[in-house]
Amino acid sequence: MTTDRRIEPSSPILPLFAALALYAVACNPAPDPAPDPAPDSDRPLATAPLTGRLIVASGDDPAPRGVIDAFDPQTGERTRLWDTGPETSAWTMAPDGRLVAYLAAVREPTEIERLIVRAPSPGAEARLISGADASVARFSGFAWSADGETIASVRQIGFPGTRPDPDARWALTVFAVGDGDANAFSANERTVWSATAADIGPVALSLAAWDSFAGRAVVLEAGLDGGPVVALRMIDTLQGEEIQRQSIDGAGEGFRSSPDGSRLAWIRMDDGAIVVFAPADSTLETEIPNAADMRRDGLIWSNDARRLAWREDGPPGAAAETRALVADLETTDPPIEHTVSGRALRPLAFSPDGNHLLVGAGMPDGIETSDLHIINPLGSAPPFPTGWPAPEARWGLSWIP
Repeated sequence: MTTDRRIEPSSPILPLFAALALYAVACNPAPDPAPDPAPDSDRPLATAPLTGRLIVASGDDPAPRGVIDAFDPQTGERTRLWDTGPETSAWTMAPDGRLVAYLAAVREPTEIERLIVRAPSPGAEARLISGADASVARFSGFAWSADGETIASVRQIGFPGTRPDPDARWALTVFAVGDGDANAFSANERTVWSATAADIGPVALSLAAWDSFAGRAVVLEAGLDGGPVVALRMIDTLQGEEIQRQSIDGAGEGFRSSPDGSRLAWIRMDDGAIVVFAPADSTLETEIPNAADMRRDGLIWSNDARRLAWREDGPPGAAAETRALVADLETTDPPIEHTVSGRALRPLAFSPDGNHLLVGAGMPDGIETSDLHIINPLGSAPPFPTGWPAPEARWGLSWIP
């Protein structure tokens, strides 16, 4: 049975677990007789080589298509993996980095929307997981299971407007990704929950997070006109029922789930506070206040759901530098600020171990460039330029092992 309650504000930053020691930063090294043109404070990553691969989806190609490249984060060496076609969106990497899912549109002879899964390796084959005529059904958010074996998605079936189609409904469906191939839908497609538009009312639903371990999905409720999110609907994906509807004080925007779905963060529209929510038990874990009335966006999670980064700049009319902030949610320490004089920083991706943060450095007026810097998330060393640029027209970026 569904219950309806309101998410109440909590104390500024709630303690969650025992404090973890801060990231170790090399300082005051022993004298080296060899000449060194740059001090260690300017090279905070000299003793911590960057590992893994950056997988970047972009339109960085003369042809009208999306292309996927792998980059060595240390050297910038680029490897073309595959292309996606011209109309793709919703880049979402599996938690273990083995597969990525995205939406691809086909316009002719009719408009078809398809959910594609593919490995981030050269020449990997695209696997079609699900798809339908866009006039009949549309995807409205999807999320990976923690083990990367299944995908959950909310789908809008029919038109759920103020005068809904007789069969208009919302459905939460789970797909087995191993069953799809280049020409077939998933053979294991299972609808775990659905509700008619007449019962839900004239609202829009979308999937924001799925904690597959706990069997809980968080479905956002907003206006049909695309307005702010005003409520969360908690769905038990094991029993197939809605268990709770929670109103959101101040409405919310910028929703971002951790890779494993164990935490969901968003920004309150009334005061800019960042809210961290735990789907497993439907509780508000943490609220990071915004006493200085800063503008916030671009929430980014570390892979272990422990660290959260975001972009922040001053209120309208203020000449404040745009900065990147990082909070360790397992401690009560205040967020760490990172700045580059005269540049605007936007968090892009944490390294797989969470010890580095890739940021884009843009112009002070908010125009993002291809310049990349690496940050020690919880340290005080200045951001370190990678020395190589990112592709332009980026629409997806992941840092995987």
